[in-house]
Amino acid sequence: KDFDPLMDKLQIPAERRQRCVGEYPRKMATWENLLKGHTRAAGAQGAGAAAVEYGKATQPVSQQLEAMWRQSAYFENQTKKLSEILALPRAIKVVPGECGFVNAYWNPNNQEIHMCYEFMTFLDDLMNKPLAGDPPANTSGATAGTPGNAAVGSSGGEQQSGGSQAITF
Repeated sequence: KDFDPLMDKLQIPAERRQRCVGEYPRKMATWENLLKGHTRAAGAQGAGAAAVEYGKATQPVSQQLEAMWRQSAYFENQTKKLSEILALPRAIKVVPGECGFVNAYWNPNNQEIHMCYEFMTFLDDLMNKPLAGDPPANTSGATAGTPGNAAVGSSGGEQQSGGSQAITF
């Protein structure tokens, strides 16, 4: 029931909402089992680290996002945290950039996590649309200028797989 406003916003059908109640604990258990033994807290060893390599940004909205993320070192900070938490056996790249579709995925051939700007814009749009009962938005024109608070546009809602392994959130 706590998530009903979000489910309403996403227009999730009632039968799908019911399945979520049982699926969430199973998915969390799967992730915990998958990561068990690979965290530094569990004593795992690994010399690999995650590093950022920005991809292309040709669209104005992507260029705005990239400038903001570079200035705030957002992805650099996230990859540092990832490397501190997980004992990576080898170096991996996190590649923020345009993909042409809404997605985030792992490319096993290049050992890269791709964070599509279209996906990040989709999440921004999702998080910044008011839910039922939310107070009115600040209309002063000021923006926070931090990831998750950048009112930079719409993703158009396209969703394609991109041919690689999709990460399900």
